Amino acid sequence: MPDATTAAARADEGGGPSSSGGSSLLPRLASASVGSLATALAVTPLEVVKVRQQAAAAAAAAASAASRPPGGIAGSGAPSVHAASRCGGCGVLVPGLGGQGSPAAGAGARRRATLTAAAASSSTSTSTSSAVSGRAARPAAPPGAVAVLRHILRTEGLAGAYAGLGATLAMAVPNTVLYFAAYDEIAERLRAGAAGGREPAESAYDRYAVPLLSGSSARLLATAATAPLELVRTRQAGRRGRTTAMQEVRDIWRAAGGRGGVGGGGGGTAAAAAAGLFRGLGPTLARDVPFSAIYWVALENSRQALERIDGDAGGGSAVSPGRAAARSFLGGALGGAVASFCTAPFDVVKTRRQTEPPAPRLCHCPPSGTLRRLQAIVAGEGWASLWRGNATRTAKVAPACAIMIGCYELGKELLGDGGRA
Repeated sequence: MPDATTAAARADEGGGPSSSGGSSLLPRLASASVGSLATALAVTPLEVVKVRQQAAAAAAAAASAASRPPGGIAGSGAPSVHAASRCGGCGVLVPGLGGQGSPAAGAGARRRATLTAAAASSSTSTSTSSAVSGRAARPAAPPGAVAVLRHILRTEGLAGAYAGLGATLAMAVPNTVLYFAAYDEIAERLRAGAAGGREPAESAYDRYAVPLLSGSSARLLATAATAPLELVRTRQAGRRGRTTAMQEVRDIWRAAGGRGGVGGGGGGTAAAAAAGLFRGLGPTLARDVPFSAIYWVALENSRQALERIDGDAGGGSAVSPGRAAARSFLGGALGGAVASFCTAPFDVVKTRRQTEPPAPRLCHCPPSGTLRRLQAIVAGEGWASLWRGNATRTAKVAPACAIMIGCYELGKELLGDGGRA
């Protein structure tokens, strides 16, 4: 643990949350809890809109693929109504299954996709029986965030805009507390080790390597610990109609192999069913770990830049809690916007992975990974699809990051953590 001199020097730098040395853990826990709750209440509607926009793009792509001849061979003479199905392993189209060889079934699938595209609402109201039912989709011109939100409020009310809020609140406090506490501890240990007991001088290591390593490590830990709650939240946000968290857990459990339900017997193994609760963890980590690395580097450096503009970087004068929190607020918004743009493709894969139903394994291929899914999206829908819903996501992430870090820093000051002199 760093001594008081190191902690004070770290605080004067304004490079991040205060050190844990010489301060109480309680102010940091309380600040992170309040900030996470405020953030969840403020931005949940935008998260719902973003999830439905991304699910809509997947539904539109599936409907378009189903209308093509089996195997995607143009001019083959095969009737296009014989819908194809995507393999659950690699995402390639396998002919015949989707329409079960029935022209009426294929026509019905296309009609449902057209209706849901016009309605601009996402996901199914039943368990996981359909990948395209009830989701907004318009391949060429997807509905904007305002249109989607207006439709949700008109058809589902305020409860629809806050779908998944229960799981969000249940996840927000432990995830955020673990995340920020871990960042504080890891960053301080890295700086203390590099300084060797001396006051840490501003360097490239301090400005870039420390926040990058600390942010990515802390996010890895927090995301893995709360992955099942994130899965439930995403599925609830993507559904039209209200479902409870326990309903989602039962659906996930049964689809993954525990057909007897949670805690019950059945066909599948408990291990396979439990693993289903971590569905989408790979793309979630691929999104969140680099997001945190980029975010903390941008936050640390933008906050130091704001201090230099104010003219008190390294000065001995005390900085008011409100002023320090304002710097964190602005730096958090900037860092969140930059990180959101850079990690948008992984967010698209993560949303699709968690909202789609488990498809049958048809071609005996190995399980698909995040990279293969990215390649499939680019091949089938173009590069722009990797940033589907990113405007909405950025509109959510930037203020969310600003609110969270601002509340965190202000709360520590007001509650006596003493992280900033």
